[in-house]
Amino acid sequence: AFRQHLLSRFPFLRPEQVVAIPNGYDREDIPPLQPPPMGERMVVTYAGTIFRLTSPAGLLGALRRLHAQSPDLARLLRLRFIGRVVDTELPHFQGMESLGVERIGYLPHGLMMKEVAASHLLLCLLDESPGADRIHPAKIFELMALGRPCLTLAPEGALADLVRTTQLGEILPPRDEARIADYLARLLN
Repeated sequence: AFRQHLLSRFPFLRPEQVVAIPNGYDREDIPPLQPPPMGERMVVTYAGTIFRLTSPAGLLGALRRLHAQSPDLARLLRLRFIGRVVDTELPHFQGMESLGVERIGYLPHGLMMKEVAASHLLLCLLDESPGADRIHPAKIFELMALGRPCLTLAPEGALADLVRTTQLGEILPPRDEARIADYLARLLN
């Protein structure tokens, strides 16, 4: 998508001279698949920096909605964020600890990958933003390699197409709290 955008934006470029090199992952960084954590709670994990482009606002709103509609069901969910949260996104996390949301902070890559691999469901976030339709967050390739189901909250575009093609998991609009809450309820049931 970036290549096509460049070619359409700069008509003087010759297509044979514009090459896109996709992201990937290092196989040795992928830990052996761990069994999902034992216990009564389903663990959903996001790993990476939370900033405007990866805002969890819709997801956290959906979790509030789920707690209001079905508190007993919602208590079965543990939502973990591994990595830095920039100041502009902190307000979305206010009061969320009591709803099963954990902010773990930065972990070394190897430890982070083990934590992610030991989750029931992985999470990929890409918020609505100009140009977001051309973005693949680099983390998606590691998530694909882990082989766990992934909930992708993203607008239509390159990421949604990749997730569909690889059958990685569900894709929902990032700000559609009602649909996200419904999906979580179905999953928990």
